[in-house]
Amino acid sequence: LLDYLQIADGAGYQDALCRMAGFRRELLWPVLRVRRPVALADQLRFCGSPMLLVDAYDPVRPGGTGRQVPTEFLGEMRRPFLLAGGLRPENVASALQATAAIGADVASGVEVPGQPGRKDPGALRAFIEIVRGLKRSINFD
Repeated sequence: LLDYLQIADGAGYQDALCRMAGFRRELLWPVLRVRRPVALADQLRFCGSPMLLVDAYDPVRPGGTGRQVPTEFLGEMRRPFLLAGGLRPENVASALQATAAIGADVASGVEVPGQPGRKDPGALRAFIEIVRGLKRSINFD
C-alpha cells in the first residue's frame, strides 16, 4: 500500500509520527530544505531515515516554489537523496548529473503554464523519460 512517506516538516514531525502513528522511521523520507551548503550535521538530524529529499529553502512555502538548490551546496552529501527544487524536463538531467542524487522529485516544473497545480501530461512524461534514460545510462541501482 504505502512504501514510503515524504515528511516536509522536519525531524520533530517525523519523531511525532513514529511515536503516535506507529510509523517506522525507515519508511519516512524527510525533506532537507537547503539555503546554504549542506554540512554533515544537517544530514545527521535525520539519521534514522534511509533517504532524504533535498529541496530549496523558501521561508513561506514548503515546496513547489520553482527554486533550484545550487548544486555546489550538495558537495558534502553523504546520504542517499532525491533532488527537488526547480526541476523541469529541460534541466533535470544536468541537475542530477551535477550531484550525487539518486532520483528526482517534481511539482511545479511540470505544470501547465499559468495554471498552478495543474500538471501537463506531456511535460510529466518527458520528465519521467529523461530521468529513466539517465538512470539507465548512469546505473543508479
